[in-house]
Amino acid sequence: MKIHVIYIDQSSKIREQVRSVDDKTWKELPIPAGLPAPINTSKISSGICHDTGNGHHWVFFSSLQDGLVHVVELRKESNGGDWVERKDLPQEFGTSLSGTAIATSLTDPTTFMLFQASNKDIFRVEGGYEEWDKSKTKVVVPGSQTIHRSPLASCIDSSGSTEKYYMFFVGDIDGKNHVQSLIDGKRATIAVWTPGSFIGAAMHNGKPHLFVNEVFQAVPRLSTYTYDGSSWTSLGAVNTN
Repeated sequence: MKIHVIYIDQSSKIREQVRSVDDKTWKELPIPAGLPAPINTSKISSGICHDTGNGHHWVFFSSLQDGLVHVVELRKESNGGDWVERKDLPQEFGTSLSGTAIATSLTDPTTFMLFQASNKDIFRVEGGYEEWDKSKTKVVVPGSQTIHRSPLASCIDSSGSTEKYYMFFVGDIDGKNHVQSLIDGKRATIAVWTPGSFIGAAMHNGKPHLFVNEVFQAVPRLSTYTYDGSSWTSLGAVNTN
């Protein structure tokens, strides 16, 4: 089993590092020339679909094309091969906010992506393998209920007969910023948001898990929350030793 990390370096270039679970030595993998480059304010979202030999890795980031900011998708087979450009999201789907967070979740065969517009509205857009479906683009959180450049995260439970989508953002509640979930149209407050921090989400043992940077007794820590179908529960700090 291998761990892949995809990131944007200080020169605004996509980089990839990989290592085995039982080996702490990271190895850099080459990125093919000729692929779109991220803009210097771009955030990044990446993951894997079908964690098998037939699966694939994906990565999304903001890129400048023909004078407009697009969200570009790169994809490669998990059993090898090079990164290739797939579909991109042009600005006409909603004027994206410079430096917006990007959150993506993929199932078979749907791509779900969150991004924030210049008026602070948070959009969700759906697409297939090759293109986005403009008719399924919608505002899921109005700008009046969130913050400028809100962190975003999402995950999908595909284990049942119907898929369940979980999204996370930072909401403004009476002038205070909290990490919130949106599940089946219902919002819930989970934790106080630490300014400047990011959030992450993943499915584990059939439950969504949220990762939040918190300050506990004046000490920063990475905390985990999980959802039991009705409420969120803290699992405490992540052991980073």
